[in-house]
Amino acid sequence: MKKGLNILVLSHMYPNKAQPYYGMFVNEQIRALRKAGNQVKIVSPIPYAPFPINLTSKTRKALPKVPRQRVHEGVEVYHPRRVLFPSNIMFHKSGDFYYAAIKKAVEEIYQTFKFDIIQAHVALPDGFAGLEIKEKYQVPLVTTIHGRDIYKTVHYSDKNEKAVRKALNGSDKIITVSKKLRELTKPYVEDPSKIAVVENGVDLSKVEANKGLNTALKEKYKNHRVILSVGYLIERKGHAYVIKALKELLKNHGDVKYVIIGDGEEKENLETMVKEAGVEDAVEFKGLMSHDEVLQHMEACDVFAMPSWNEAFGVVYAEAMAYGKPVVACKGEGIDGIVVDKENGLLVKNRSETEVEQALDYLFANPDEKAKMGKRAEEDIQSYSWASNATKTTDVFKAVIDHYQNQ
Repeated sequence: MKKGLNILVLSHMYPNKAQPYYGMFVNEQIRALRKAGNQVKIVSPIPYAPFPINLTSKTRKALPKVPRQRVHEGVEVYHPRRVLFPSNIMFHKSGDFYYAAIKKAVEEIYQTFKFDIIQAHVALPDGFAGLEIKEKYQVPLVTTIHGRDIYKTVHYSDKNEKAVRKALNGSDKIITVSKKLRELTKPYVEDPSKIAVVENGVDLSKVEANKGLNTALKEKYKNHRVILSVGYLIERKGHAYVIKALKELLKNHGDVKYVIIGDGEEKENLETMVKEAGVEDAVEFKGLMSHDEVLQHMEACDVFAMPSWNEAFGVVYAEAMAYGKPVVACKGEGIDGIVVDKENGLLVKNRSETEVEQALDYLFANPDEKAKMGKRAEEDIQSYSWASNATKTTDVFKAVIDHYQNQ
């Protein structure tokens, strides 16, 4: 077999003009796969929303402007339009709609790019559509599970669970991004031995490249103990529990500042919570930021805290660790095991403002121990690079292709 593979990636999550930070982890892996000597083409369908639904948000207004084909970082990306109903209506059929949207683009790609393997990011809709591509072109399919399929989609309805099961069991191999997610996925798979764990990674070279760039940020926060969270503003990310802990923290450590990067449906509720708690001066909502800006804030913070539940991995934890920051995260989630309690961070019970407050208070009250945890975090995360992820993923792909060809 030739050293490099031709990989067709199916992912509805991928950065585009309307959603520049959407699916950044997919982009990071593709970049690493190419550095490892593989060739990649991407099919990332864009939701089609008819008038007047397309006017109901900034993103929906911008989506029609995304070109149907473009080159991103040297990779050809196809953006066919797919039907997507609001509120997950008929989501069990989303794989069929997805395939209808992408089949012509895949036909065009195959004329000049005979892909060796298909990688689908998530089971429904991407993996489900991948089954049709697999059958038509007689090419093996690997489906990567990031969490949503298992945490949410299977619980929408029996029909959605059936569709996820079909996608998983029809895949030649399943990759989960954490050991916890592997265990949660097993009940939906007839042959659990075909599940491999390949954790997401961090671009250590990018972390290094951003060190020391934002001196103004360090100057701004030099007299504060900065807690940082980076993620969608949705309930399960746990921002509310850090906010609830702030009032007590400010009594013991008056110089605390909580910086929140991200946007989402919970923003207004969180802003109201901040006002009601009387901690407006201690909280900054930064909104969406570029990846470089996020990394620079990680360097400037003292602690990264995101007590998120139903979290498959969480690249942002790994990035913060790469900057030598102790992490406060939830026990039993995908990052548990990478964040080791009381060694390179602290693990807390989910939905517990008391444990969040105690963890942050301990770190601020014991700066020497905080520094030791940060140093261990930086050391421990070195084995979780995107380069390592790409090597492991490519090895999985090659084994799948060999098995498929020898059947």
